[in-house]
Parts: sequence; C-alpha cells; structure tokens
Amino acid sequence: MVEDAPGDLSAALKNSVLYYPILFGKESFSWKRLSSEAAPRFTNKTYTGEYQDSVIQEFDELLKQYS
Repeated sequence: MVEDAPGDLSAALKNSVLYYPILFGKESFSWKRLSSEAAPRFTNKTYTGEYQDSVIQEFDELLKQYS
C-alpha cells in the first residue's frame, strides 16, 4: 500500500500489508525514492523488516512534528 495518512498505515498493519508512506511536504522525494529504492525491494522481497520499519519511523517522526 502506498499512501500518506496515519489511518492508511493502521489499516495496512492490521491487514498484514506492506506499507510505503508518501511524506507530506516531501512528496517529490517520496515518489522518487519509491521508484529508485522501495519498488526494487518489493520485487526482490527485501522490503519487509528493517527497511519498511525505517520508512514508517520516518513517517511517524514527521507526524509528531505536526501534532
């Protein structure tokens, strides 16, 4: 799932779906990183675990800045 909202993250985790966040204010960067970095990880099955955790942590930290 490629989305940009906390509710989307919750739904993905609840349903055991991979999640890639589009960072608000950094949309262009997020789409470029999806193309160059995350998509290859999806296809070679290295997205889960450390990588997914790191992009979700980045998303969470950005949310905290605006809370």
